[in-house]
Amino acid sequence: MKKSLFISLLLSGCMVGPDYVKPDVDMSKGWHNKGYMNTGCLSQKDIAWWSSFKDDDLNNLVEEAINSNLSIQLSLERIRQARAAVALATGNLFPNAIGSGSYNRSHSSANGSRNNLSATGAGSSSTSELYTLGFDATWEIDLFGGLQREREASIATFESVVEDGRAVLITQIAEIAQNYLNMRNSQQQIQLLTEQVNLWTKYVDLKQSLVQAGLTNTIDLSTAQTSLAQARAQIPIFQEALKSQMHQLALLLGQEPGYVYERFATPKALKIPSTIDMVSIGIPASLLEQRPDIRAAERALAASTATVGVSVAALFPSVNLIGNYGVESISSSNLLTKASQFWAYTPGFIIPLVDFGRLKAQIDQNKSLMEQSLISYKLTILTALGDVETALVNFREEDNRSRSLQKAYDAAQLGSKLTEGLFNTGLNPLLDVYQAKINTLITQQDFTISETTRGLNLISIYKALGGGWDTTPIFQNQDPSSPFVVSSGVSFAVETIQNHTSREIPSH
Repeated sequence: MKKSLFISLLLSGCMVGPDYVKPDVDMSKGWHNKGYMNTGCLSQKDIAWWSSFKDDDLNNLVEEAINSNLSIQLSLERIRQARAAVALATGNLFPNAIGSGSYNRSHSSANGSRNNLSATGAGSSSTSELYTLGFDATWEIDLFGGLQREREASIATFESVVEDGRAVLITQIAEIAQNYLNMRNSQQQIQLLTEQVNLWTKYVDLKQSLVQAGLTNTIDLSTAQTSLAQARAQIPIFQEALKSQMHQLALLLGQEPGYVYERFATPKALKIPSTIDMVSIGIPASLLEQRPDIRAAERALAASTATVGVSVAALFPSVNLIGNYGVESISSSNLLTKASQFWAYTPGFIIPLVDFGRLKAQIDQNKSLMEQSLISYKLTILTALGDVETALVNFREEDNRSRSLQKAYDAAQLGSKLTEGLFNTGLNPLLDVYQAKINTLITQQDFTISETTRGLNLISIYKALGGGWDTTPIFQNQDPSSPFVVSSGVSFAVETIQNHTSREIPSH
């Protein structure tokens, strides 16, 4: 019975170890903090969300970053490496042949051997030639699926690396948008503060004239001078932030820090879009397909499951077929004839007998790694759910704050106009006009910061939902398989040399 079972396995082969089954995940049916957000089923991965800001500069930055961002390029190289690993694991399933050839010409000494001596004591020399052509072949028969499991693991790892690349794409686009919004906000804050400084300077000059004329006290003058100094002190903070944001944008574009100085030298106000009809947050379960980090974690789990099978297969015998074939002759004229042929065929097997628990320990280690991958998968899902809920809360509360600040700004504008009108009729002093305009600028400053924060929180929602990774072709149609070609190592070596000699090395 045991003998027949072994023969059956020998002929048909099998794959030991656990077969991967995608885990079921229980998720809530809806979001706890959805507020007034649209809960339709529109897939965020298909939305170029940055275009909703209707800003050509931002759109151009994203397009440029996709082609030049070094983190994205690094991800593409990792995908290339992972694809090569799949090709390597696939190649291990097939025989390996090594060609060989030699030519030997030898000349024997007339006095070097007794057997060559004649009756007179004189020796005779001889010259001989030997031609040899052949190849050696080896093939490990994958009886228990260890090599198949290795290939399975490499494919899952490749798919995980692709998803990691998509996650990098989302992160880089989000960082581009966030830095761009912050940069424009810094420029606006500098403008508003500069206007405040100008108005406070006029206010202080007028107060000083009134103090010198004895028409007011120095307390009001001191208060105005304090406000002037505080406004001036804020400008360097935003100038520092502006340069830092420009430097970060240049880095995200794969360029040196000063790359965008002239490009964005002119300030521009931003219009943060409304989200009621624009954002479709869907349901929590949609994150399983939309978030590439979740998809990557799931594929990593599949890879670690296959690795368990690799270690289990090591418990069973491995069968190797070794053979060689060639021709050998002392004359080139009959080298390729049947009589010159030689061959050898050597089947063999290796079976573990005593390893003092090493193989079992390897299996236990890989099983633990599989369980860690499962836990990591679940943790990634929970983190993603938390990201979305937090982003929704932050956006909702900042949106409420922005609405209140909009009303305050509108009221301040109206008050400033009324104050200026009363001044023109002689019913209000010029100091009140300055003060009203300054209050309007301060309120506008607060509103602008809030609107920027609202925009940043909107970006966080898109990022948390896994938005935008399927809108560009860079990570689409990534296939783990390379064309299977029975090729010569010599031809590949020549091709590699040609590729390297034609590639220019960048100078620094």
